Amino acid sequence: MAERVFKDIVGFSNELKSPESFNDADTRVEVAEKRALRAERVAQLAISLFFQEKIRTQEAEIRTKEAEERSREAEERAEKAENHALEAEELSTIDALTGCNNVRFLDRLISENFNPKRTKMVVAVLDIDNLKAVNDKYGHSTGNELIKFTADMLKKSVFRKSDILVRIGGDEFLFIYNTHDCDQTAFVEIVEERLQEFRSEYERNVNAYARENGSNYKAGFSYGVAYFDRKLDEDDLNKTIVRADYLMYEYKQANKLVEPFED
Repeated sequence: MAERVFKDIVGFSNELKSPESFNDADTRVEVAEKRALRAERVAQLAISLFFQEKIRTQEAEIRTKEAEERSREAEERAEKAENHALEAEELSTIDALTGCNNVRFLDRLISENFNPKRTKMVVAVLDIDNLKAVNDKYGHSTGNELIKFTADMLKKSVFRKSDILVRIGGDEFLFIYNTHDCDQTAFVEIVEERLQEFRSEYERNVNAYARENGSNYKAGFSYGVAYFDRKLDEDDLNKTIVRADYLMYEYKQANKLVEPFED
C-alpha cells in the first residue's frame, strides 16, 4: 500500500514537472481536471495510508502494553509462588498441633547455625507427666488439648527472646538457650531454678484447666538440663540433648506423680 502511494505521488510529481505541449484550451482544461482528480486520489491514498499507519502504531502500542502486562502478571505469579514456597517451608518447620518449632526446624538449626567451636548452649528437655494415662482414660483429643495447653504455658515461660522452644516428640519439648559468654554451669542452675518454679505454677494451672473442662486428671512435667561440652559431646549438639533427656528421665523417676487422677 505504501509503495503504491509513493509511486503515484512520484508519477504525479513528474507529470507536474513535464512541460505542457497542449495548445488547445479545452485539452489543457481536460488535462488539468484529470490531474486534479489524480491528485485527489493520491491525497486520499496518502490520508488512508496515514491512518493505517496510525492504527498499526496504536495496535503496536496496545500489543506492547499487553506484553508488559503479561510480563508484570508473570512476575507477580512468580513472586506469589516464591512467597508460597517460603510459607510452605516455614510451615514445614512448625508443629501443627502446638505452633512450636518442630524437629525439622531443629535439624536445620543445627546444620546451618551450629558451630561447635563458637557455640555455647544450654538445653532443657521437658516431658509431660501422666499424658498416657490421660489418653487412656479420656482419649487422644483430651490428650492433645493437654499438649497444646502445655505448649502455650511453655511459650509464656520463655524469659529471653533468643530462647528457642521445640516440640521434639509426642509429649516432649526442648528449650535451647544460647549462653554466649555466660558461665554455663551457673546458667544450668538458673534454668533449673526457673523450671522448678514454673513446674509448680504449671501444675496449679493445668489441674484447674482439667477441672474446667470436665476432667479430673493431674499433670506435671519432668525436665533435664545440660550444657554443650565439646569434648564430652564430641562437637555434636544432639549428644547434649541425649544427656538432657537422660537427666529428665532420672528426674521423672524421682519426682513422679503417684496418682494421675483426683478422687
